[in-house]
Amino acid sequence: MKEKALNIIKFINTREWLSFLIVLIASVLFYSSQIIAAPLWYDELFSLFWSQLNSPDEVKSVSNWDVAPPGYNLLLHYWTSIFGIKELAVRGLSCLCTSLMVSLLYLLTKKLFGNISALFVLALCLTNTTVFFYANEA
Repeated sequence: MKEKALNIIKFINTREWLSFLIVLIASVLFYSSQIIAAPLWYDELFSLFWSQLNSPDEVKSVSNWDVAPPGYNLLLHYWTSIFGIKELAVRGLSCLCTSLMVSLLYLLTKKLFGNISALFVLALCLTNTTVFFYANEA
């Protein structure tokens, strides 16, 4: 446990933390640029509806047959209880998760293959229309 804490402290003290933070902020700003350009879609409304069930157990039971990833409705349930059910708030969860994914992918690529590869992967993620689409959909 103490060793893990030391590794976290080392990570925070390095430039990797700063590059992670810069990529995270840049991707959140990029992906959220069109987040309220369109009204909620049909499938987004269903996700929002299922996440608004009374108890977490009811929300979990929806994951047995719903097409959304397991646990997404439950995560959305807690997310909307904190941030509300407006378009920006509901789609913010996907935007944040996509931005975290891009940032972690950037760090992993940088660690394994170097700076040039990491920048290339970052450019691919930020210019991929499918990633952009799902970052803006609840």
